[in-house]
Amino acid sequence: SLGTVVGPGLLMPNPVLPMVIYLGMAPDVGLARGAVLSFLLGWMVDSACGNAMGLYTFVHEATYLVARGAGFRLIMRGRISQVLITAAAFVVGAVTLIALRMIFRPEVGFDNLSVRHVLTAVLAPGLSTGAIAPFVFQLARRIDTFRRREEGAAIT
Repeated sequence: SLGTVVGPGLLMPNPVLPMVIYLGMAPDVGLARGAVLSFLLGWMVDSACGNAMGLYTFVHEATYLVARGAGFRLIMRGRISQVLITAAAFVVGAVTLIALRMIFRPEVGFDNLSVRHVLTAVLAPGLSTGAIAPFVFQLARRIDTFRRREEGAAIT
């Protein structure tokens, strides 16, 4: 929804997706807690975008489960790997969204879309989401560290 105010067009990143990937690779986040948080984050993106179909909820939940199962924590050490994996996750999610929209809303009319337009609409926000991923990961890591300090202070 910020994209409608600011107007970056096709370069609008999805800052929630790196948070979902971070939840999937964080070693101390339980499966149920991470799944619920990913579901809620996806639901909030759907609500903010006015998307009543729950597509982002499904994609964010699936992304969390894939990140959790694949063990991305082994390869998400550097900023370049964070950018590449987040951009790839966004592209796969965007293609999934397009496919689901074509299945559940065939009357929308995807017939007149060109391949170039679809590639641009998928790759541009994927690259911009990948570009902000290291900053979102750093913010999530700081919040997680702060939360651990608060829990440690409450226990003593």
